[in-house]
Amino acid sequence: MKLKGVRKLNREMTKIFAKRFGIKSVKLSTYYAYFPTKESITFQIVECEENEWFAQYIEERFGYRVEYPFLISMLHEVGHHKTLDDLGENVYNFCQDEKDYIENMLQDEELTEEEQRKYEWQYFNLPDEIIATAWAVKYATKHPRIMKKLNKQIMELLQEFYKANDLGVD
Repeated sequence: MKLKGVRKLNREMTKIFAKRFGIKSVKLSTYYAYFPTKESITFQIVECEENEWFAQYIEERFGYRVEYPFLISMLHEVGHHKTLDDLGENVYNFCQDEKDYIENMLQDEELTEEEQRKYEWQYFNLPDEIIATAWAVKYATKHPRIMKKLNKQIMELLQEFYKANDLGVD
């Protein structure tokens, strides 16, 4: 099934994140990610267990109750953009190697939910992930009105996209 309005969604999301955060492109994907060489972000619109674990992790590690899960995930990716220069090359390379290892381990279809969660927490606790999340939490904490406005703007775009594709999401 080909989704309708993907280019429009990507364009509008890019406008939001380029103007406020200097991100050059934002695109729908099957995962959240930041690509430093392109200064771009990808995002997913499918809820999954990892999203819930991320919100739990933020509350446990930073004491911040996530009000806007999608937006905090996006801000986490922006956080990678904003904090990239804070990492030395050795730390960056270590994080990439660890991520490769963790992603490889998560491919095991026989992992229990507890084992999956353990690997996700290991991922969340990598130095580059911690500082990106800390950036997102600090931004969210300092700018509650902007968070509310951004969330409303983004949710309206997503609702329009869902409706155009008859995804039946409230």
